[in-house]
Amino acid sequence: MNWLGRRGIRFNMNGLMPTGRRSKSLMLFTAMAAFSVPAALAQTAPAAQQVGPAPGIPVIATPTQPSVAPAVPPAPPPLPPVMWDPVSAQDLIYYIQQIGTEGLNPADYDPEGLAAGLIDRSGGNSRQVLRDTEAALAKRPKVSAPLTPPSE
Repeated sequence: MNWLGRRGIRFNMNGLMPTGRRSKSLMLFTAMAAFSVPAALAQTAPAAQQVGPAPGIPVIATPTQPSVAPAVPPAPPPLPPVMWDPVSAQDLIYYIQQIGTEGLNPADYDPEGLAAGLIDRSGGNSRQVLRDTEAALAKRPKVSAPLTPPSE
């Protein structure tokens, strides 16, 4: 006998938890009722009707306050434009160029616009760089491959 048994401590419930079919359905009903009560209490009651003065009682006019429009908070000021340091902008451009491997289209992220902004911010002229690049590419020979493999 272990030391718990010698002191008289037992871990069985000695019949305190009923496990019959009727008690299980009673516990299930109680749990369902407990979950549905907050939902029933959250429902709003219909608005009470205003009751006018009883017939025969004179209505006394009271001074009314002028109607004041509720104060609308002012709109927050617009955010300043994002300022990228050149290293972070270059890292972003490299990431966008590699994003095609994940099934995304790099053109959706406008890498040319980012590169042009990086060139302009560093003091260069992005339009001139674009013209020079296109002129250099036009001088290169155009190579094309057949769509089908050569037949032997």
